[in-house]
Amino acid sequence: LRGRLLFALDRLDEADKELTLATKLAPEQELSYYLRGLLGLRRQRVAEAQKLLRQALRLNPDFGPAHYEWGILALQQGEFEAALKHCARAAELLPEMPEAHNNLGLARQAGGDVAGAETAFRRAVELQEDYAEAWANLGLLLREGGDEQAAEGARCLARALELNPGLKDLLPTDVCG
Repeated sequence: LRGRLLFALDRLDEADKELTLATKLAPEQELSYYLRGLLGLRRQRVAEAQKLLRQALRLNPDFGPAHYEWGILALQQGEFEAALKHCARAAELLPEMPEAHNNLGLARQAGGDVAGAETAFRRAVELQEDYAEAWANLGLLLREGGDEQAAEGARCLARALELNPGLKDLLPTDVCG
């Protein structure tokens, strides 16, 4: 508990010491490994984070947050097969988490599954109507689907920009005018 609190307070060195101690005292607790994995990610120590997330999943293969983080990490590294595996599992285990569905959409899209990506993005915005990034991902995907989907894609992108004008800097220039 102290390690979690220190992590939340961004006191990473102290959190690391507490969580390391927690894993020694209770090595069967996946949460301590997961939080240490998050610390590794925060510190840009990818290999360390993977090792710790892997241990959390060994202890509890149904630990959704570890699948979620591993999926993000795999997407960032271009490991699309692993991304799909972990993002799908995260969405299954955390069905009410819109971010999990958005990431599943990204993983499916990266793997060429356009219909699956669309379904996942739609689920994300269904779960959270003001999720600008998911609206943007859906809009960009639909834009590529031809004339019949282009109008809906434009509406989705407009909604994304309405919710988060800062996305203007991340979207293609033809989207933002």
